[in-house]
Amino acid sequence: MDLTASAPETQSLLTEAATSRRASQHNAGLTVIGSHPFYSGDDKVLEDATELVAMHLWSPDYLTSYVNFLADRRYDDYRSQIGLARVADPSALTKRVALTVDRALVADRAAAIAPGYSLE
Repeated sequence: MDLTASAPETQSLLTEAATSRRASQHNAGLTVIGSHPFYSGDDKVLEDATELVAMHLWSPDYLTSYVNFLADRRYDDYRSQIGLARVADPSALTKRVALTVDRALVADRAAAIAPGYSLE
């Protein structure tokens, strides 16, 4: 995400990931990997955002399915056991991730075409 680390789209995604973690005193977040003890502090937030971006790049439908799982109240107990937060608005999170990915891809292409050019 270095391509667009300060972009509004990226900052919005990081803010949502941080808000999820703060709500649980950093015990639950948007991904299980980000909840692993290996990560601490802001690294947990960055890992959550990175994993969501990777899911979108793999398949936007995969990300949508995963985020819907995060929003489904039927899985609240299970998510709590494995360090995952509940998402209140899955479509907003999915869109936020997509915008972050789109911005990064545009920045990458711009840098390849015109070295030194920045969208920042």
